[in-house]
Amino acid sequence: MRKIIAVLFLAAAIVTPAFAAEGESCDHEAQVCLNYLAQHLEGRGWAGVDLDESGEAITVTAVFDGTPAEKAGVKIGDRLIAVNGIRISEENQGKMQALMGEMKPGKTFDYTIARNGKERDVSITLVDMPDEAKYKIIGQHMLQGHSTIEVASSN
Repeated sequence: MRKIIAVLFLAAAIVTPAFAAEGESCDHEAQVCLNYLAQHLEGRGWAGVDLDESGEAITVTAVFDGTPAEKAGVKIGDRLIAVNGIRISEENQGKMQALMGEMKPGKTFDYTIARNGKERDVSITLVDMPDEAKYKIIGQHMLQGHSTIEVASSN
């Protein structure tokens, strides 16, 4: 669920069995994942942040210059609480997944974030995901889901 929500805020809108849970390897062949991710990242919206999904909250760790998130006032350290009024929780996983199909450039979403103990709403209109963001998502999956000690030590 945490991976789904983090991706939702990043607005990459990817939910796939190809994404291995943190610390687990992916069950698919590397080329299958590469093909899937390359295809499904095209035409996806992007807010312009990096997130830390560890611990109890989903926390903003980077806000990129000139992005919709920066323009909306999102700051490093903000915690994601809800999207379009739907609180982030295991109980709302189905609703969150349904939102993901709508995450396209030009669409506006309302995010509830917490900062210094106070919640606030920000509206973010998604833009086309830049190639660098796509490469980062693909690279992270390949490193986390497909690399092994044997692969790393064979180089």
